[in-house]
Amino acid sequence: MTKFSTFKKKMQFKSCTYIPLVTLITISFTSLAQGGNSSNIKNGIKIKMGGLTVTKAYLADEDGKEKKLNTTNLKEAIYVNLEITGWLIKNGKVNLGASEKIITDKNLLILYEDDLFPGKTDYEAEDAKYIHVKAIITSIQGDIKFFTVKFRVWDKNNGNEVTGTYSFSITK
Repeated sequence: MTKFSTFKKKMQFKSCTYIPLVTLITISFTSLAQGGNSSNIKNGIKIKMGGLTVTKAYLADEDGKEKKLNTTNLKEAIYVNLEITGWLIKNGKVNLGASEKIITDKNLLILYEDDLFPGKTDYEAEDAKYIHVKAIITSIQGDIKFFTVKFRVWDKNNGNEVTGTYSFSITK
């Protein structure tokens, strides 16, 4: 079991379903870095670091296997896995927040969540090193070529953050 899959079981996130042109379920989240070791930031993930540092970022499938391409099948999950350092730790805990926006290639907003961690925000510092976001596209109406995910992960104790984007497409 990978560090990311262990963490996935410990954290509970808000789930959302949207049906405009696409049905989407999002369960976690984050994306990547500008600067740092580019060999550890894959899949064209772009990141801006503001006090938090992304040491590794990549897209993965349901089993945690790194994806070579930014694609997934209809009704199959795609995850963005991030390794983040720089949290302000208080009593062994981190108080984190995350937001996510997903738009189509036609600039149609599919999902916007201003805080994917409402209510419970204190997580074990060791667990907060590994953040991931799951997206599942369950149906597509119209000619959508790709989706772009814009995200922000922040430390609610001091405002340090990471923002980023990545794109993916549906193959079947």
